[in-house]
Amino acid sequence: MSVETLSFRKSIILLLIISVTSTAAMAQYRKSNIFTKSGRIYEMGMNYRILGGERSGSPGVYLSAGRSRGDRRIHHWFDMGINAGTKYSYMTVTEVNGNRVPVNVTGKTGMDYSINYTLGYFLADNSYEEKVLLPFVSASIGYSGRARLSDYSYTPTSVMLETAPSEELATLNAGLGAGFLYRLNEKIGIRVTGGYMTVNTSSTGYAGVYQELINHPYAQVALRFNIIGNDD
Repeated sequence: MSVETLSFRKSIILLLIISVTSTAAMAQYRKSNIFTKSGRIYEMGMNYRILGGERSGSPGVYLSAGRSRGDRRIHHWFDMGINAGTKYSYMTVTEVNGNRVPVNVTGKTGMDYSINYTLGYFLADNSYEEKVLLPFVSASIGYSGRARLSDYSYTPTSVMLETAPSEELATLNAGLGAGFLYRLNEKIGIRVTGGYMTVNTSSTGYAGVYQELINHPYAQVALRFNIIGNDD
């Protein structure tokens, strides 16, 4: 089992521990406004970035918190997540004794973290508890960062690549999505979202730079908890 896989599993366990701790804190401080304010929502979810082609997909897990009220179709949430590394393989060229020689570059990025804000709008009236399926559209903005540059290899190693992997550790993200919330009851629901995310760095579109993370579709599945309170 690879170190990256072990690290990803440890991260999932860490998020689960945080979730359990948060649940215990909610029970302990039930009278606190932050937990009992009407319409508070909390989620545990999974995210999958569909990169395709030269790049493998990237699964992730996240926790989120936000607001959703029965008298307003607009709802929103912040999420923090951890995403697995992306494997990639692409062709470029190098100079060997005055000749341009094709080179295959293979590598893998490290795990990255993401912080996002999402604004959603229900397409159906969400004020009736009897309505269990609520379609919505959403827009997101966010930031992704990683602790180290990706590891990659090629041969021969003594020459310069015409196109080398990016040396940037952070990206800005923005996307649009659509999906539905399936309400199991008034307090628990399942949210499913699909969308398209754009990725931007200072070297995006520059010749000589291979972007390991590019614009991509994504899919999310989350378990949503809705806190019912008496205040506004």
